[in-house]
Amino acid sequence: MHLEEHEIHLWRVPLNVDAAQQDTMHTQFSPDETERAARFHFERDRTRFIVAHAALRQILARYTRKNPNALSFRVGAYGKPTLAFETDIQFNLSHSGNLALIALTRGRAIGVDVESIRDNFDPLALATRFFSPPEIEDLRACDPATRTAQFFTLWTRKEAFIKAVGHGLSLSLSSFDISEVRGDRVRVLESRGDYEKTDWWVKTVLREQEYVGALAVEGEEPIVHWVQDY
Repeated sequence: MHLEEHEIHLWRVPLNVDAAQQDTMHTQFSPDETERAARFHFERDRTRFIVAHAALRQILARYTRKNPNALSFRVGAYGKPTLAFETDIQFNLSHSGNLALIALTRGRAIGVDVESIRDNFDPLALATRFFSPPEIEDLRACDPATRTAQFFTLWTRKEAFIKAVGHGLSLSLSSFDISEVRGDRVRVLESRGDYEKTDWWVKTVLREQEYVGALAVEGEEPIVHWVQDY
């Protein structure tokens, strides 16, 4: 697969596969991945992990021209994985329910997040605990009938940015504003680190009845291509 520097490729991966496919995917794993898969208590969650991470290996193999089994990874201080050999391919994976999103680009940090939409909580109460003041006001002002969907729109945008920065939960969700109302650039509200010296672009890339997904990338706005053939 060919990927230009200014592009992002987004892959949509269904996670509901049959047992035979799952067994084939499992053979590609490293000992660490096999151990992580075994930790899941529920078979459903184990299957989703296996399919998502096997798909990541297969997709990365297309761009790096390596065997999926030969790929190795290293993990940053806050848990963000990168390829363990010299390459400018950057990637990120997110999965929720029966859907995974995988994003790839070249030479710059990237993050992706997908969430299945649920309505078993109070979105405004949760936002008040974690979101920035401007985002809380945006959520309070929106139509109550759409508030849950809007909450997940904000949540995925914030998670995608945190994953792109690679600081994990050490970066407070309230320290930046990422609302669509003010555009697709991240606005830093509190000084928290070197990441604020860089421009960050964020976009909601998936809106469905069951799922919402977002993408964040360092630098200028990219050209985003959905790759549909996985």
